[in-house]
Amino acid sequence: MFGIEDIGYRYVIIVPSVPLARFVATEEQEGYVIILSYAHARQAHCWIAVSTEKGTAIMQSAPRPEAQAVARQFVAAHFPTCLAALLAGSVAGQGGGLGADLDIVIVDPQITPHWATHELAGWPIEIFALTPDTYHHAFALDQRRRWPLHLNLCRTAVALIDRDGLAQTMRDEAHKWYVQGPSPLSADEIAAARYTLTWMVDDLVDANDPDELRLIGHDLAQQAVDYYLLAHRRWLGKGKWRMRQLHEADPSIAHEVTQALAALCEGNKQPLLQFSALTLDQLGGRGFAGRYFAYQFD
Repeated sequence: MFGIEDIGYRYVIIVPSVPLARFVATEEQEGYVIILSYAHARQAHCWIAVSTEKGTAIMQSAPRPEAQAVARQFVAAHFPTCLAALLAGSVAGQGGGLGADLDIVIVDPQITPHWATHELAGWPIEIFALTPDTYHHAFALDQRRRWPLHLNLCRTAVALIDRDGLAQTMRDEAHKWYVQGPSPLSADEIAAARYTLTWMVDDLVDANDPDELRLIGHDLAQQAVDYYLLAHRRWLGKGKWRMRQLHEADPSIAHEVTQALAALCEGNKQPLLQFSALTLDQLGGRGFAGRYFAYQFD
């Protein structure tokens, strides 16, 4: 029997309902899930079998400690002088999947504003550290970029530390900034959006190779969703947040895009072209000629 550190890094989770006698170390075996992080394994009650050329170890995992308890422990150890600490994301509401991490916003007058990653007790941790004088700048940055990273972190967060009501003030202000929406597109940005969607739509129309069609369609879908959101002064999102922002803006359009992506996987590009045409129309229609940028080689 080997210890977890001795054997290696590939872990096979065996759920309790599967007899250990059936264990074979293959990725295809029904009932087993291959993961690459021991931290993920510790979140579930299950058996872990670790197998390498050195041997095999089988042990029962323990669940990760509760998210808020770990967050409070981390803040106390690393930011003892902070005025506010907010735990954001899905774990703040006792949700989150196996890949969930701890997003913690810190306001501390004695630190240099920064972003950093850590790990504690099996939890990946992202720190967004600000000062009382700079958290407003983070909110303003979100508005300029039209991506509500800090606003979303703060407006629905759970306050771990709230000296003099600062955490609650940040949540209230973040909510107000979020409701105001992002900065509107300028005339030049609209022209750039029309140009970009025009050539991307034409590329998809001309695409016949199935592999090229899917990649071009993927890129067009992301760009068309982003411009649809911006045309309606709605916030942008990245990854899963792109669809969440679209659903918040218009659930029927989000469904339309979902169906278009499903059709694209089957080689049908027409639904995505229709959505892209809708977005183009809302920006003023197709536009190609008239763009100009001077090269700068410095």
